[in-house]
This record gives sequence, structure tokens and C-alpha cells, in this order.
Amino acid sequence: MTIAKKLVPLILLIVFPIAVYAAPATIKDLFLLIALLFNKAIPVLVAIALLVFFWGVSKLILYADNETKRQEGINTIIWGLVALFVIVSVWGLVFVFTQTFFGTSGVPGFDVLPR
Repeated sequence: MTIAKKLVPLILLIVFPIAVYAAPATIKDLFLLIALLFNKAIPVLVAIALLVFFWGVSKLILYADNETKRQEGINTIIWGLVALFVIVSVWGLVFVFTQTFFGTSGVPGFDVLPR
């Protein structure tokens, strides 16, 4: 019997009660949990979008003499900006949704769940 077959039941015995205990009790708790997960993912997504944007800027500067590479850099910049716009828009919509239906207050990403 491999070590993975021995560890999987042990891990499930440890993780399953934690998952059941952490399950939301009401629909409000479920939506607030989803909002919390969005707020935790936003900084990572913004960082990735900024890296894409700056990658396009570096392509534009490094390959200023090559027209095809310049166009690739411009396209990368545009897609990075579109990604930033979509990410920030979704972040704002999640905040408006939680504020409207559940009355939470605070800056998005910091005080979504009541203490």
C-alpha cells in the first residue's frame, strides 16, 4: 500500500469536520463568504493584470524598431488595462451587492464579514 493511500483517509478525517464546521448557516453567510473570497482574490488578480500591463510596456519600449513586436506590446497593454478595469468593476459590484442586500459597511476588501 502506497503512502498516498494511507494519507488520504487521514487527511479527509481531519479536513471534513473543519469543512462542515465552516459551512455557512444562512444564505446571508454564504453570500458574505463568497464576497470574502472575491476580496481575497482581488489583490492577486490585480497584481497579475499589472504584470501583464508592464510586460506590454516593456515590449513596446524594447522593440520600438520592430513593428510587429510593437503591435504585440500595444495589444498586451490594452488587454492588461481591460483586465484591470474588469477586476476593479467586479470588486465594486460585489461591494455594492453586499452593501445593498446585507448592509455591511466599510471599505471593500477589509470589512465584508461582520465581526
